[in-house]
Amino acid sequence: MGIPEPPTVLRTASQLLAHVHLRGGRTYRFLDPPKVICLTDDEDLAVWLGERGASAHVSRMTKHSYETGLPEGPTSLRQWGGYRRAHDSTKLEWDFNIHTIPVSGEQTIWEAAAR
Repeated sequence: MGIPEPPTVLRTASQLLAHVHLRGGRTYRFLDPPKVICLTDDEDLAVWLGERGASAHVSRMTKHSYETGLPEGPTSLRQWGGYRRAHDSTKLEWDFNIHTIPVSGEQTIWEAAAR
Protein backbone atom coordinates (compact mmCIF):
# COMPACT_ATOMS: atom_id res chain seq x y z
CA MET A 1 0.00 0.00 0.00
CA GLY A 2 3.01 2.32 0.10
CA ILE A 3 4.37 4.68 2.70
CA PRO A 4 1.63 6.01 4.99
CA GLU A 5 0.92 9.70 4.64
CA PRO A 6 1.22 11.76 7.82
CA PRO A 7 -2.16 13.08 9.02
CA THR A 8 -0.87 16.67 8.81
CA VAL A 9 -0.57 16.65 4.99
CA LEU A 10 -3.35 18.79 3.53
CA ARG A 11 -4.90 17.90 0.22
CA THR A 12 -7.26 20.03 -1.80
CA ALA A 13 -10.94 19.13 -1.48
CA SER A 14 -10.91 17.52 -4.94
CA GLN A 15 -7.80 15.48 -4.12
CA LEU A 16 -9.36 14.32 -0.86
CA LEU A 17 -12.54 13.15 -2.62
CA ALA A 18 -10.55 11.47 -5.41
CA HIS A 19 -8.52 9.57 -2.81
CA VAL A 20 -11.66 8.50 -0.93
CA HIS A 21 -13.34 7.30 -4.15
CA LEU A 22 -10.18 5.49 -5.29
CA ARG A 23 -10.27 3.54 -2.01
CA GLY A 24 -13.94 2.60 -2.48
CA GLY A 25 -15.52 5.26 -0.27
CA ARG A 26 -18.94 6.55 -1.29
CA THR A 27 -19.57 10.26 -0.73
CA TYR A 28 -22.86 12.09 -0.46
CA ARG A 29 -23.37 15.83 -0.33
CA PHE A 30 -26.28 17.22 1.66
CA LEU A 31 -28.42 19.90 -0.03
CA ASP A 32 -27.47 22.54 2.51
CA PRO A 33 -23.77 23.30 2.98
CA PRO A 34 -21.39 22.28 4.36
CA LYS A 35 -22.31 18.66 5.14
CA VAL A 36 -20.68 15.83 3.15
CA ILE A 37 -20.61 12.24 4.38
CA CYS A 38 -18.58 9.21 3.36
CA LEU A 39 -19.67 5.58 3.74
CA THR A 40 -17.01 2.89 3.69
CA ASP A 41 -16.50 -0.74 4.61
CA ASP A 42 -12.71 -0.38 4.31
CA GLU A 43 -11.13 -0.42 7.77
CA ASP A 44 -7.96 1.27 6.52
CA LEU A 45 -9.96 4.11 4.96
CA ALA A 46 -11.97 4.44 8.19
CA VAL A 47 -8.78 4.92 10.20
CA TRP A 48 -7.34 7.27 7.55
CA LEU A 49 -10.45 9.49 7.65
CA GLY A 50 -10.64 9.48 11.44
CA GLU A 51 -6.99 10.46 11.77
CA ARG A 52 -7.55 13.42 9.47
CA GLY A 53 -10.45 14.93 11.35
CA ALA A 54 -13.59 13.20 10.10
CA SER A 55 -16.23 12.56 12.74
CA ALA A 56 -18.62 9.64 13.03
CA HIS A 57 -22.02 10.15 11.41
CA VAL A 58 -24.39 7.57 12.83
CA SER A 59 -28.14 7.35 13.11
CA ARG A 60 -29.76 7.17 16.53
CA MET A 61 -31.17 3.79 15.46
CA THR A 62 -27.78 2.33 14.47
CA LYS A 63 -26.21 -0.35 16.63
CA HIS A 64 -22.92 1.35 17.40
CA SER A 65 -19.49 -0.20 17.52
CA TYR A 66 -19.71 -1.05 21.21
CA GLU A 67 -22.36 -3.56 20.20
CA THR A 68 -20.34 -5.04 17.33
CA GLY A 69 -17.49 -6.58 19.30
CA LEU A 70 -14.76 -4.42 17.78
CA PRO A 71 -11.49 -4.55 19.70
CA GLU A 72 -10.38 -1.57 21.74
CA GLY A 73 -7.01 0.13 21.46
CA PRO A 74 -5.25 3.39 20.61
CA THR A 75 -6.19 3.20 16.92
CA SER A 76 -9.43 1.36 17.56
CA LEU A 77 -12.08 1.48 14.88
CA ARG A 78 -14.56 1.44 17.73
CA GLN A 79 -14.09 5.15 18.36
CA TRP A 80 -15.36 6.00 14.87
CA GLY A 81 -18.76 4.33 15.17
CA GLY A 82 -18.47 1.19 13.07
CA TYR A 83 -21.69 -0.78 12.76
CA ARG A 84 -22.95 -3.97 11.16
CA ARG A 85 -24.65 -3.41 7.79
CA ALA A 86 -27.35 -5.94 8.63
CA HIS A 87 -28.45 -7.59 11.86
CA ASP A 88 -26.95 -10.97 10.95
CA SER A 89 -23.98 -9.61 8.97
CA THR A 90 -20.31 -9.76 9.86
CA LYS A 91 -19.57 -6.89 7.46
CA LEU A 92 -18.87 -3.56 9.14
CA GLU A 93 -19.51 -0.09 7.75
CA TRP A 94 -18.49 3.40 8.87
CA ASP A 95 -20.23 6.67 8.10
CA PHE A 96 -18.15 9.83 8.45
CA ASN A 97 -18.78 13.55 8.31
CA ILE A 98 -15.88 14.44 6.04
CA HIS A 99 -16.57 18.15 5.63
CA THR A 100 -14.71 18.57 8.95
CA ILE A 101 -11.38 17.45 7.44
CA PRO A 102 -9.04 20.41 6.85
CA VAL A 103 -8.15 20.90 3.18
CA SER A 104 -5.91 23.31 1.30
CA GLY A 105 -7.18 25.81 -1.27
CA GLU A 106 -10.34 27.85 -1.45
CA GLN A 107 -12.74 25.12 -2.62
CA THR A 108 -14.67 23.41 0.18
CA ILE A 109 -15.35 19.70 0.30
CA TRP A 110 -19.05 20.48 -0.17
CA GLU A 111 -18.29 22.44 -3.36
CA ALA A 112 -15.95 19.71 -4.66
CA ALA A 113 -18.60 17.04 -3.98
CA ALA A 114 -21.00 18.61 -6.53
CA ARG A 115 -20.74 16.13 -9.38
